[in-house]
Amino acid sequence: MNPESTLAEARDLLATIAPELDAYILNQPEELPTPADSMGWCCSSWCPPIRAALERRGAWQGPKPAIIFSRDMPRADVLVVTLHECAHLLPVRPLEPEPAEPVDSHEALTVWAAEPEPPAPEPRWLIGHHDREFTLAALSLWWRCAAAGVVLDPSNLCAGPRYDLSAAIHYAVALADFPMRFRDATFAELLAEPAPKAFSELWCADLQAWMNSRPQETKKIMARASFST
Repeated sequence: MNPESTLAEARDLLATIAPELDAYILNQPEELPTPADSMGWCCSSWCPPIRAALERRGAWQGPKPAIIFSRDMPRADVLVVTLHECAHLLPVRPLEPEPAEPVDSHEALTVWAAEPEPPAPEPRWLIGHHDREFTLAALSLWWRCAAAGVVLDPSNLCAGPRYDLSAAIHYAVALADFPMRFRDATFAELLAEPAPKAFSELWCADLQAWMNSRPQETKKIMARASFST
């Protein structure tokens, strides 16, 4: 298990770079299924298995999002995963109410954890919501992190070939001083601002490159889009 000192550092870092987000940060409970090929995951709202695990530890503080580490990792990787999962939880949204009818969420979690990543008939950034807004949020967190004195390798944070996108560092350069200009803003405020032109142009270029390299998949997507309208 990742040391408690490392988890405490992740909590402190999160409080510094995204103070509006109050989230549990914990190692994967042994009694819960571990997602395949995942370093970490998050739940943004009601998740009874995580609540039960926290209650058993005496750590339950009421409903709030959670960031969970699926495996033991070096300190730097724990912090990068913290930024990645934090970006999924921003901007902060109201928690969903607990369902009125009982739900076997442990079984649902087991099914989800066991599912392999499907083939990608669409850009892989669509899988798991690693889109433009996520990339902007993740790299803004990364810049805030560096400004706080914690410098991390962004290559496994977001973007890159894993998501059919250019490398994260290219997106970071394209953001220029955008994250620093809004370093004191909430992420709702930051994400409401127009992204720098270079960032948007790089995103559009990556989409065009994907479409050019997969003409058949692109035709199917365009056909579905046309039909839906």
